[in-house]
Amino acid sequence: MEVMLMEFSPDFDALACQFDGPEVNAIVLMGSYARGNPGPFSDIDLVRFGDEHKKLHPEDGSYLIDGHLVVVSSVNPTQVEEWFSRPEAAVNVITGLRGARSLIDRNGIFAAIQTRALKFEWDAAMQEEADVWASQQMVGWIEEVHKGLEGLRSGDIGRMLNARFGCSWGLSRVMCVHCC
Repeated sequence: MEVMLMEFSPDFDALACQFDGPEVNAIVLMGSYARGNPGPFSDIDLVRFGDEHKKLHPEDGSYLIDGHLVVVSSVNPTQVEEWFSRPEAAVNVITGLRGARSLIDRNGIFAAIQTRALKFEWDAAMQEEADVWASQQMVGWIEEVHKGLEGLRSGDIGRMLNARFGCSWGLSRVMCVHCC
């Protein structure tokens, strides 16, 4: 069975306008479209930057626009600071910020964030925080190991599968942060 795919050249400026508002300081394109390597099923990732404690409209979420998934999320200055100070946040965002494409950038807010991301270095202090975070997470994931052990003891395959999923997901996240 062959799947017919239509070429899609999004109008990113028009998309940004749909999710803009007076409380929005910047809107950036992230993900595969920002990197220039989208696939036929890639979503369009828009991130809006706002002020502290101001709700941005329209709401964050997933939208189907012209047959394509557009995922909109909003962040405030506190969240941005966490990207640069918390290892579990840094591993998820810094690389994406470096390759993000600004669509709207009032007062150079995003330009400053992107410059900071380009200069960001994972130093000894960040590694120390990553080690502490990873050790705390490891203790927390003991629950999943116990589920697996109980599944083995009782012959409960469902419990073992749940434990396998929990351990796989949790430990892969720990490794991602700890070994950055």
